Amino acid sequence: MITVREINTESEFRQLRDAWEDAISRSNNHHCLFLSWEWLYSWWRVYGDDGRTLFILVARDDDGVLLGIAPLLLRRATLFGLKTWTVLEFLGSGEDPKEKVCSEYLDFIVCRGREEEVMKAFFAYLGEQVCRWDVFSLESVLEYSHAVRFLHLLEKQHALYIMRCSNNGQGYNYMSLTGSWEDLLQSYRASGRCLYTAIRRKRRALETCGTIEIGEVRDENELDAVMDRLIHLHQLKWNAVGKPGSFRSERFTRFHRTVAPLLLKKGRLILPHLKVNGTIQACMYVFTYNGRSFYYQTGYNPHFPSKFSPGFTLFTYFLERSVQRGTRELEFLRGECHYKNRWSGQKRRVYELLITRKEPGGMFFIARTRAERAIRGAARKLLRENRPVTARNV
Repeated sequence: MITVREINTESEFRQLRDAWEDAISRSNNHHCLFLSWEWLYSWWRVYGDDGRTLFILVARDDDGVLLGIAPLLLRRATLFGLKTWTVLEFLGSGEDPKEKVCSEYLDFIVCRGREEEVMKAFFAYLGEQVCRWDVFSLESVLEYSHAVRFLHLLEKQHALYIMRCSNNGQGYNYMSLTGSWEDLLQSYRASGRCLYTAIRRKRRALETCGTIEIGEVRDENELDAVMDRLIHLHQLKWNAVGKPGSFRSERFTRFHRTVAPLLLKKGRLILPHLKVNGTIQACMYVFTYNGRSFYYQTGYNPHFPSKFSPGFTLFTYFLERSVQRGTRELEFLRGECHYKNRWSGQKRRVYELLITRKEPGGMFFIARTRAERAIRGAARKLLRENRPVTARNV
């Protein structure tokens, strides 16, 4: 028999650290950094004071063996201070758009081989607690995630309405890295894309600028200085084209200052950077987790002569080293950008699901969400059509 228990305090969440890591290693989510304890606990430390309540569920068998974790929370959402809903959602999601961390591939953590029985127990518990939530929001879930595959178990218990929509147009780009670096170069050459020539040309051009160094952060003594430079270059890049940049938010910046040392200690953070004559001119913010790398953020000096493309060149060196260290996949994550399609046409389908009882309050929340998505989509399309070609350099 499987028993489900709620965890509602930060101290209990903190004590789950080792068990959480073990549960992920025994699940099919073992490749997803955004479900790691370090990521979600750091997120809670920064964002959890904004009217949210922990609602983590842990499932154990009769012997006390941990079989699954549902990393959830409850949040109050209001409309003009008049109407209030209780939203059940994943840890790492639901932030204000200006402070959004964009945790990806969120899901239930379930022991491999015990998926159906554990998900049945989780959804039975959520069904029993249905009076405590108005809307169940599942953000950034893969089409083959546990949340999607077993959602029918929750539908059987209640008359529910489900809104399902794509989270990123045609999907999230990713690259399968097999073979050698030379094999990858030859594949670009054979495909007729100009990348093969561009890689060699840009590297040679940059070497004419002086001393070139490609580095990565190895210990905590280097971390603060390189993070400072990353943030500065990222903001400089976007401010140069009239955009605010991700690190404009104090809370967003504080989250990354919190999580970066934890990930570095675990060998899960890479900060590739390119120095020209001793000064960092381009920097990448990349996570690595069980053979998969996540290209999260970047920054480069927009005042450096564009013909040398420091951002593009740094990415090529990072890609080469990724192949050499045996990385199996590189994830480009959220955001539709031309440069991602240049490097790879492989995509993952990612969805947002909103689940509510067929009652007026919940249906109104769905209608409001549809309207917000339509407005944001139209705004993004307008921005893309008017975006300067210099806004990205990779």
